[in-house]
Amino acid sequence: MKILLGKKSSDWQKDVVQLRQASLSVSSNIMPLAIEFLNALSQEIFKNPEYKKYPDLISLAFWLRKANLLALVKQHLVTSAPNTYLRPRGLVLHFTPSNVDTMFLYSWAIGLLTGNQNILRLSNRRGRVAEILLELCDYLLKNASEYASILNYNMFVEYEHNEHVTAYLSQHCDVRVIWGGDTSVQAIRHVPIPAHAVEAVFANRFSLCMIKADALVEVSQQDNRLSAIIEGFVNDAFWFDQQGCSSPRAIIWFGDEATVLQAQNYFWPAVRQLVEERFPDLLTTLSYPVQRFTFLAKVAAENKGRLLGKIDDFPLRIEAQSLDAGLRSEHPGLGCFYEMRIDSLTSVASLLQRKDQTLTSFGFSQSELNDIAMQACGIDRIVPFGKALAFSPLWDGYNLFHTMSRLVVVES
Repeated sequence: MKILLGKKSSDWQKDVVQLRQASLSVSSNIMPLAIEFLNALSQEIFKNPEYKKYPDLISLAFWLRKANLLALVKQHLVTSAPNTYLRPRGLVLHFTPSNVDTMFLYSWAIGLLTGNQNILRLSNRRGRVAEILLELCDYLLKNASEYASILNYNMFVEYEHNEHVTAYLSQHCDVRVIWGGDTSVQAIRHVPIPAHAVEAVFANRFSLCMIKADALVEVSQQDNRLSAIIEGFVNDAFWFDQQGCSSPRAIIWFGDEATVLQAQNYFWPAVRQLVEERFPDLLTTLSYPVQRFTFLAKVAAENKGRLLGKIDDFPLRIEAQSLDAGLRSEHPGLGCFYEMRIDSLTSVASLLQRKDQTLTSFGFSQSELNDIAMQACGIDRIVPFGKALAFSPLWDGYNLFHTMSRLVVVES
């Protein structure tokens, strides 16, 4: 066990027990300080011009602004029922993912804002952005005396997969939050938590986008509007190398065959051009010929789709016959997209499955999107282009503010 941030004594197990026993009345009053600290972290990110090359870091900095945090607290930590109060649950144990460097900070921020003590297990495969955040947190917590109490109530750790360590941490938690792939999630969920504890699980998900073809054709002659649409899609798909749970991997085209073809002829060349300008490295890092060939061979062998174009095209497009669970689980990312055409909105609901998370959309009315949400058994978010990766405390069907809080009712 390596302690990355927090109290570093010679006995980490004793530190965990002390966190568990920490007074809730002390931690529940930490919200104003937590907001000031998170806002200070935001300012540290903004003032360093080097960080502008990390768009996910800049998005996090916007989310951590004091005005946004106050709005979130007002929205999610105030109850409308009389004589009811949201209180901290106690100790939140976060298992954070390796594929999205900023996610541990979002998870921790909500743990802080709800007044809890927190233990975060970070992946040893974390990237540069996660290291930047750890360095900034370490600097603020150790060099600003007003934040010392935050350091006392939180611990960031790193360890190789070890069921005994996971079990020790889990037996002391009041909330366990697991971010990761299905295999990692199942391994951790095998480890019990106290009977009173609650758990939020964020496992593998699949995301899609939906485009109304005639609306795209209409804006294709308006350079500014089309550029904004393409930029939103490219950011959604490629900020995390198409590995984020909300990164779209399939495109549903709505319209007749001729209009869809016309829209595709505007859409894909513009996507390619923007990727070349904004993410030139992606054309090599995502174009793995062996993985692509293996993936396409499997799709073809199972008669589930056909290649549109050539195997070395970027993006790689596959016309899918369906979007069954097998196609979803086998999708490798790598700049590959399934495509389907539909001519009825009722078909969308039947395409969506329970493991589907985010549906980004363009060209549809609010009432049309509402109908899809009410009819579909799957999908947790429907958002416009450019918003797929925008973090919200409402995630995968959970309200994380509520998950990390307990509702207290007082009657006289």
